[in-house]
Amino acid sequence: PSPAEDALRAGRRVVTADHRLAAQVASVDIVTDVTPSPALGAETALSCIEARKPVVLVNIEADVTVGRQLKSLARSAGVLYTVSNGDEPGCLAELWDYALTLGFEPIAIGKGKNNAMDTSATPDTVAESARKDGKDPFQVASYVDGTKTMFEMTSVANATGCLPIRRGMVGPVADRKTVTSIFSLGGDGGICPAPGCVDFVQGPDMSGGVFLTARVHSPRIAEDLRYLKVGKGSYTTLFRPYHLWFIEAPISVAQAALFGETWLVPLDRPVVDVLTVAKKDLAT
Repeated sequence: PSPAEDALRAGRRVVTADHRLAAQVASVDIVTDVTPSPALGAETALSCIEARKPVVLVNIEADVTVGRQLKSLARSAGVLYTVSNGDEPGCLAELWDYALTLGFEPIAIGKGKNNAMDTSATPDTVAESARKDGKDPFQVASYVDGTKTMFEMTSVANATGCLPIRRGMVGPVADRKTVTSIFSLGGDGGICPAPGCVDFVQGPDMSGGVFLTARVHSPRIAEDLRYLKVGKGSYTTLFRPYHLWFIEAPISVAQAALFGETWLVPLDRPVVDVLTVAKKDLAT
């Protein structure tokens, strides 16, 4: 037994600088990565897969970068790979499965951005607001400039096959009264060119939540949804007004370990990728 194994068996915590250690400890049943680093997430997941340990990523950036490859390796090794619940991608996967179970046709899925989009934001420009909230300016800048949103929606797209309407998505201002009309199909006055779009909305009403706008093909059910004031024409929008990753992610890790449940897993084919855009002229 290793010192780490001995410590765990004695009921103590283990702190290490080696992110591959968890995969080597026999009494560790499942591993999760919560860093924002694609490299650390990928290396942690790979070490677990090679050790035949299931892995759950809260690290969306790693899933977007190499999730499809990690899933393939995990499947070959006979172990579980999944993104966690609690953050927007996992919550949207839950809505996606729910809508399909109800027999609805998903037209658009997305999130409510927590703040207005400012693609020019940098750690320096958000430093003061970050300090007031006790947050890392680099992290806050990634929220404001859309980086986090793009990664999250790419993860969702790669798991569902949904496509952005245009590069960078549209990001209209919307609330719960207007979102269904906005994300209906173009022939019905909306912005979606075809079923299966991924996007986000701005504005305080849906901030922090996730939504799925669907078409309902049963006239009877569509009528009932209109009566209950959650439908418009043949459309309805399912809305979850929160995502609580800090308490929901651990539950999805437990469900993966105990029951082998997955929340969000990339398709076998690539769908969407993330591009980097410079905010200032680069030296040549």
